[in-house]
Amino acid sequence: MKSLTRIVITLAVAGSTLAIAGAPARAASCTTQRSGTNGASATCTSGTYRVGIECVVLKPGDPISTIHYGQWKTGGVASTKSCAGGSRLFDFWAEED
Repeated sequence: MKSLTRIVITLAVAGSTLAIAGAPARAASCTTQRSGTNGASATCTSGTYRVGIECVVLKPGDPISTIHYGQWKTGGVASTKSCAGGSRLFDFWAEED
């Protein structure tokens, strides 16, 4: 029974570590804003960065969520990205390299 408990605890810890590692990095020196109805932009004061967006297609039953990224930018230039194909903007953030 002790072995089974250890395996379950190890899998639980490993699973939560993987979930944390997969989370997008939220950049502190950046500003983000909605652009248009289904897009967003990110501008940072330094470094290399891009905007990340989550788009949702509302279908009967479960919605479909997809993640998209704008181009990498530097020097205060805006990175932009929009949802396409009838999907709606759900969330957006800035990521630094």
